[in-house]
Amino acid sequence: MSKEDSIYFGTFKLHMHDVWGQIKLAGSKTQLALRTEQRLIEECAPSTIFGRLHDFRLVSCINCVGGKFPTHSRNSEGLTSMSWNIFPHQILIGNSYFDPTVNRIRKVWFSTGDIYKIFDDFDSFGIVFSPSTVEQAVIPKMIGKREIPFGSKPKLAYFAGRTKFLSTQLPFGKFEVLNSTLHSTSSRDARIEAHIWLQLEFEQPTDLKFCLQRVREIGQFLSIVAGRSQGIERLQIEVDGEVNGTLPLDVHWILGPQQSDEEQYMPSWFDMPLDGVRQSEEFASVIQKWFTLDTHKAARVTLYSCLKDGNSFTPYRLVAAANLFDLTSMDSSSAISPELEQAKQECLKILQSAPPSYDRDSAIQGIQRIGSLTLLKKILSRAQVLHGHFLLPDLDKILRQAVLFRNYFVHGPGDTRFKFAIVEPHRIFLTKTLEFVFTAAELIECGWAASSWHSRGHTDHHWFTRYLSDYERASQSLLDALEQKK
Repeated sequence: MSKEDSIYFGTFKLHMHDVWGQIKLAGSKTQLALRTEQRLIEECAPSTIFGRLHDFRLVSCINCVGGKFPTHSRNSEGLTSMSWNIFPHQILIGNSYFDPTVNRIRKVWFSTGDIYKIFDDFDSFGIVFSPSTVEQAVIPKMIGKREIPFGSKPKLAYFAGRTKFLSTQLPFGKFEVLNSTLHSTSSRDARIEAHIWLQLEFEQPTDLKFCLQRVREIGQFLSIVAGRSQGIERLQIEVDGEVNGTLPLDVHWILGPQQSDEEQYMPSWFDMPLDGVRQSEEFASVIQKWFTLDTHKAARVTLYSCLKDGNSFTPYRLVAAANLFDLTSMDSSSAISPELEQAKQECLKILQSAPPSYDRDSAIQGIQRIGSLTLLKKILSRAQVLHGHFLLPDLDKILRQAVLFRNYFVHGPGDTRFKFAIVEPHRIFLTKTLEFVFTAAELIECGWAASSWHSRGHTDHHWFTRYLSDYERASQSLLDALEQKK
């Protein structure tokens, strides 16, 4: 949907009556306004409303809210009218209606805000400035009855013809990245313009809710690749049962994922961890495993919520980043010595014989956790995945401070090992460290060749590269501050 507001007028069906309507597409302020001078027996607007726009396209407004009670008005001539201001969560426009209780979706196409950076196919387009005689032969001599006026300096604009970057099977359907082109000519220029589409063909026709959730998840994965939040754009669906060649329906997802508006660091394929054009096999393999090995789904959703905040680093973001590791599915227990196990059981026996109380129960719970993986152990275990790929001196020490910082805001200032005044100025660095360790470990386990990527030169157009280039300075600054206050 365009960033600018769009307005459509038409006639809508409301309890078998035709009423006047206006759709205003304006993000969270989108509104379907309905009005009629008829007296309707049933006044509550339904959750799905169909209409016909003035350009004869059909529109389906889905998951509508706010139409329970109409506004009654009377003009100076005594005529009464009823009106509704309704918020639809999805608006579908095309050559057919979409009924969410009946229709199922076979395919979905969409794009994201940085799609041309994520799949930057710059080598497929170019200009031949001094074409050879053989190359010039492709230029027609005539157009109709008009002769082409050849000169001494012809030039050829070309598209190399690659129309598919990758194709892979995800658990819920076949995912492909397609590259179509549009061309135009005038007396001033000749243009070949790429249009990249993400296509998902479901294994089984599905409903709109499932479709949008899969689109959201793919968008979140691409947000990690791009280094900033990706908005879902140019969303279209193909309805199951429609004959081949039927035009898809345009979907306006009103509260769908929004594009990051940060402009300080524009994404560049050169810095992204995955390259869907020059290393498409790796990209396809990683995204396939990302959704197949989906054991940390809740943690990944939380990670995306953290990254969506961009350059806003609050203490609560650090807490959320640390808690990512509690949402992983690793074994929650670790071996302890026989002596410690015996002491544990003896303490439990003594406490369980005491009268029930809150303090007794808290002590029992604490002792029962002996041998369980603490949050710090979980984080350090995930950090082990990065070894051999990145050289991050004293990473364990940095992560310990991050956990102490998290505990300070969760449990209060009771741990004397933590010096809040010293560590607080380094809060952003600690947050980035937690997020980097978690994200990099997830990608590496899905097949990302991190060491190969890291060995290349980089700029500062992805938060991975900015973090790594600043790590040595930032970590040493924190450790020096802690050492000075001993």
